[in-house]
Amino acid sequence: MTDSHDRTWRDWAGAVGVALAPLALYLPTMYPGLGGGGDAAKFQYLGRVLGTAHSPGYPTYVLISHLFSYLPIGTLAYRINLMSVLFGLIGAALEYFIVRRLGGSRLAACAAALGLALGRYYWSKAILAEVYSLAAAFTAGTVLKVIDWSRTRRERDLFWAVALASLAIGNHLTIAFVAPALVVYVLLVDVRTVLSPRILAISLVWMVVGVSQYLFIWVRTIQQAPYLEARASSFAELIAVVTARRYAYQMWVFDVPTLLSTRVPAVMALVRSELTWVGVALLVPGVVWFLRHRHREAVLLALGFAGMLVVTLNVDADTEGFMVPAFVMLWPFAGFGVHAIVSLRPCQRWRPLATTAGLVLLCGLVTAEVRANYRVNDHHRRTFEDRYFSALFRVLPDKAVIANDEYVLNQLVFYKLLGERAAGTRDVRLVPMEPVTLWEWVARGYTVFGFEQTRGVLAAQGYELAALQLYGPTLSEALATIDRGSVVVIAATPGVVSVLGSDLPGGTLRRIGGAHRLVGDGRAFVSVGIVGASSGAVERLGSDGVEVSLAAAQAIGSAGTPAPVSLRAQVSARSASISIAGRTLLDVDTGLVMVALTSDGRVVAADKIDMSTSPRVALDMTALPIYRVTAASRCAAIGNRGWVDVSAFAAGSRMNVRIDNYRPFDSDSVLYLVGTSPMTPALVRTEGTGEAKLAVQSFDVGRQTDRESLALDVQRDVVPEAMVTTLKAGPFVSRVELMVNDQGQYLVAHIDAQQRPLNVFAKLRVDLDNPRRAQFCAPEIR
Repeated sequence: MTDSHDRTWRDWAGAVGVALAPLALYLPTMYPGLGGGGDAAKFQYLGRVLGTAHSPGYPTYVLISHLFSYLPIGTLAYRINLMSVLFGLIGAALEYFIVRRLGGSRLAACAAALGLALGRYYWSKAILAEVYSLAAAFTAGTVLKVIDWSRTRRERDLFWAVALASLAIGNHLTIAFVAPALVVYVLLVDVRTVLSPRILAISLVWMVVGVSQYLFIWVRTIQQAPYLEARASSFAELIAVVTARRYAYQMWVFDVPTLLSTRVPAVMALVRSELTWVGVALLVPGVVWFLRHRHREAVLLALGFAGMLVVTLNVDADTEGFMVPAFVMLWPFAGFGVHAIVSLRPCQRWRPLATTAGLVLLCGLVTAEVRANYRVNDHHRRTFEDRYFSALFRVLPDKAVIANDEYVLNQLVFYKLLGERAAGTRDVRLVPMEPVTLWEWVARGYTVFGFEQTRGVLAAQGYELAALQLYGPTLSEALATIDRGSVVVIAATPGVVSVLGSDLPGGTLRRIGGAHRLVGDGRAFVSVGIVGASSGAVERLGSDGVEVSLAAAQAIGSAGTPAPVSLRAQVSARSASISIAGRTLLDVDTGLVMVALTSDGRVVAADKIDMSTSPRVALDMTALPIYRVTAASRCAAIGNRGWVDVSAFAAGSRMNVRIDNYRPFDSDSVLYLVGTSPMTPALVRTEGTGEAKLAVQSFDVGRQTDRESLALDVQRDVVPEAMVTTLKAGPFVSRVELMVNDQGQYLVAHIDAQQRPLNVFAKLRVDLDNPRRAQFCAPEIR
């Protein structure tokens, strides 16, 4: 009894150890907050608002992340990223127990668990908000409990396995492709017990409980949750969500040649990258050992891996994520590769050799994975999204709308709106990127903002937009995000320190070994120091200007740390600049610039504060520009609606027509313009695909011949009688025929009538009876 208790204690200690080891790598590399892609941003706020994700909705993940959203630590995004870390560690610990339950040595169990945890893609999915580390933990737990049942025949172990698999189905559907392996395994172990009515009945109840999680989607749809990507107001709609019918076009879409020539090589390359060459080499002896000693478990793990492999190969989705639970089934083979080598006769004859061989294999595996995967999974500096959207919501006015744009950007906006409730008491909304709709928001007094895609669409409709410059953290906040040991260069023009005085007493300059005496100083200054140093920074002050130059490898002040590359900071009365390795990296007029470098010379931060605009760091807007609408166009959606009076929309001489055919189609549209003097409508420019041709006929209604020609045209165009009466009243009319083939894309034709028409009648024709596929717009509101 004592020996059994001791073994159990040692196993728990080993499992905790293999969980804490990756934790020391996960925490320094995890995403520090918002970011990681559209799905990650969505999963960072979804639990807090109890919303639904894309099909199949992921109710289990949403409910668990809701609990994590209450953790009193960091931001909401950080908490949910931490949730993925936790389940990634749990998956590794369970992997350790799987190998131990199968009779593997502790070294073999450590190899399997650490190999899993430090694999490139497992690691990448365990440090941001995603469903895959939770899926891996559920998979490992299910496998462990069926193996426990095979050893003990305790019914509770079997029921635990069924319960975990049932819960897992509410997190990710890949567990369904492990189910055949689980069924085959339990039947191989004890077919009579498994098929007993009692076992089947209780298992069925658990499966019903698992599937019933999806009622959450139905309930939240009825309750109108703040975010509903998957909706179900009927049982039929719920079935469509659960079966991911929305993504049917991505499932089982590859033919055999494509599978063999493209998909299989790509997925196998992914597996090789995950295991590294050490893990792949260990698979061979591991498989041999399983076939000789644990053939039923070999069937379980091999079939489970094959099931996930089949679905991954045949689904055009997140291949890396889909394979994460599959690696749970693969790493025990590699772990037992260590066990098989250590169990060789020469090693058994000399015990120290066995221990040494096992440690060498384990260290070689861990070293290979960390060297290959640390840098690619190091995202601790990924702060751009946090800084950018915090800055955006800092300047948004009350009654502001952001136009719906790319999926990733929408999710980042939703995170701030729904997750952090960053709008506060302001009325800020994300609305459809539709010119007709946006004009209505402008007319109601809202300010419209949009990203690059929105700018293109609105500019094509005659909207006018101005680029925004956002300002992020203060100098103290920016410096606080730079890693200890980094080299920091700060240069500021005269008077900046006085203005930033309230930002400096918290230790901004002292953080790099600078002197506190600069606070309130009105002179120009340069400071070069090391983050975390208590003193020793190079500091220069001057009334009009100052300069500091350091050669590569030259000691930085009294701290003695060598400069990784040549550094030069120059300040004059009117400018400040920093050059790295002979190249000017940053410069500013009347402000401050700061550059941070790693010990190997890699630039990790380049910030500037332009005191003429803001005492905060100016964000680099080239990566993600955003615009404010300064003049809006009023639009009428009139595609295939026949003749429409759009006179109320024509606020000036300029107007545009947007044609958006579904397929290549020759659209012919007609405008009748009534003016007080002769008009010469002209095609100013076009945007989009295809070519536009404009044919113009002008009529002086006071002339008999023109009246007769006009009568023939309106008769041929089947213009309604009420409009004909207006046209005949003139005094001048222009008939504008627009011919477009946009090749199934879209084309916007900008027309200038040279004067504001009294009346405009339009008939726009497209290939689908959808009014929004043809719009008449004209600038109106500024």
